[in-house]
Amino acid sequence: MKNLILEKLYIEITRNCNQNCQHCMRGTKQNINISNTVLEHIFMNPEFHIVKIDKLVLTGGEPFLNPEAIIQILNLLDQQKIKINILQIVTNSSIYIHSLIKKLEYFQKKKHLHSHYIIFPSFDQSHQKIPIEIYELFRSSSIFYEGNPTRILNETQILKEGNAEHHNIGNDWQLPCNEYYLEEKNNDYYLKNKNINFTAALYISVNGNIVDQTSYSFQHIDEYKLANIITDSLFDLFPNEKKQKRRFLR
Repeated sequence: MKNLILEKLYIEITRNCNQNCQHCMRGTKQNINISNTVLEHIFMNPEFHIVKIDKLVLTGGEPFLNPEAIIQILNLLDQQKIKINILQIVTNSSIYIHSLIKKLEYFQKKKHLHSHYIIFPSFDQSHQKIPIEIYELFRSSSIFYEGNPTRILNETQILKEGNAEHHNIGNDWQLPCNEYYLEEKNNDYYLKNKNINFTAALYISVNGNIVDQTSYSFQHIDEYKLANIITDSLFDLFPNEKKQKRRFLR
C-alpha cells in the first residue's frame, strides 16, 4: 500500500442543481449523484492510502442536494484517519440543512481544520438571491464565509464553458496546461504539477472520471477524462517523475 499526499482534491458529488444560471461553467444540470463505489475508490483504494489532503473541495451542481455524500465523505475521512487542513463546500446557499451544518461544525472542531470556513457561497448577480431567513441561518454558523452578497461579475470574470458558452457570454480563457507526476519521498508519494505556477488540483467527477482541470463543463469533464478512479491505476496515470525521465532517456 502506497501513501498518497494531495495538495488539492476536488470531488464532484452531484450534477443536480436547483438553479440554472446563465454563466454556469458546468452547463445543463444532470440528475446524477456520486456513488458509494466512487467514494470508496477515492478513500479506500486498494492501490493507495491518502494520508493527507491540504485542501478538499466538494462541488457540483449544488452539493447540498446530496447531503448523504457529504456525510459519507466526512465519515471516510474520519475512519481512514486522513489529515486535512482545509475543507470547502461551494454552494449557492439556498438550501439549509440544520443537522448537516452541525455535523460540519463538529468535524471542523474535531479535525482542527486550518480554516474554519467550510461553506463558500456563490454570490453574484446571476445566482438567485438567497432568502433572508436562510441567509440568516447560514450566518449564525461559525463555518459560513459571508463574502460579498452584492458582488457583480463582469464578463471578463466568466469562463466561456457550459451555459456561458451556450449563451455566448464570458471570456475564452486559455486554461493552463497541467502535467502531473508523482514525487516519492521516504515512501510517501506527492502529486505534483510540472507547471510550477499552479498546484496539482485533481478533479474527480460523480462517475469517477479524473481530469486535470477544475473549470471544465460536465460535457468536457467526461470528454477530456484522463482515466477513471474505479477502473484505472493512479500510479500508471501519473508515474514517478524519475521513471518518466528514464523512459525518456531510453
